[in-house]
Amino acid sequence: MNNATATAPGLLTLAVNKLFESPLVLFFGGCALSILHHLYSFYLLLVEYVSKLHSALRFVEKLRTDNLEFSDSLREKLLNLKQIPNHLVLILGPEAPSYRDIAKLITWCIPAGISHVSIYDHKNTLDRWQLFETFSCTSKQNLHKIKWGKSFDEEIKIFSKKRINGFSWTPAVTVHCLELKDGLRQTIENVKALHADNIHEVTLPELSQMMSRSLGAPDPQLAIICGSSFTFYGCCPWNMRVTQMIMLKSHVNLTATRFVSILHQYSFSEQRYGK
Repeated sequence: MNNATATAPGLLTLAVNKLFESPLVLFFGGCALSILHHLYSFYLLLVEYVSKLHSALRFVEKLRTDNLEFSDSLREKLLNLKQIPNHLVLILGPEAPSYRDIAKLITWCIPAGISHVSIYDHKNTLDRWQLFETFSCTSKQNLHKIKWGKSFDEEIKIFSKKRINGFSWTPAVTVHCLELKDGLRQTIENVKALHADNIHEVTLPELSQMMSRSLGAPDPQLAIICGSSFTFYGCCPWNMRVTQMIMLKSHVNLTATRFVSILHQYSFSEQRYGK
């Protein structure tokens, strides 16, 4: 009786071992492990996908909130700047115009206190009507704060004033579009004016004033150059003698944070011209 009782656990263990060694159990066990492995792999993939989706949504939200409005922290940084350029020129370089991003840049110049912003395209592909329409769509609430410079058609200026219903026209920023031929045109116009007035001598400051008047804006203090080439691409050479250049990889998807950092870089730089 005692021997039978003692051998029972041994027989049970043997039976269990035989059961797990059977081909049927091994097959289903392998299938179960394989399914668990694939489920775990799918879980890890799902976690990674959700994480990337969350990051993408945060990035899109950042672009949306960083699109036109300055955050309180950016406004505070603006207040701490030692100097702000009166005239900023965006030199597109090899890039095609991104009208939405240019419209954002113009909008940001309003709270930044920049009075003149010029867009220079040496390839002459910038469509002034498209720029105006894009700005009207993306920043209509700021349309009454914009003056379209003499490089824009009179029709654009008329349409602009018609679209500021409910606001009085109080321009804070004048927008200019510049081309490669503008530098030569300025020189020719001023030479003709000197000849017409029978002026044979002119001082350098007087000539500078004439060139600035023909540009319709003060000489640019800051040039943001898109691309990798450290050059003005022929942008108004007479007016760019003391302009500070800051390189920007691309104006596409430019954020308010990056824009303020460029102004910060300009503000705390030392102007060495004339020293």
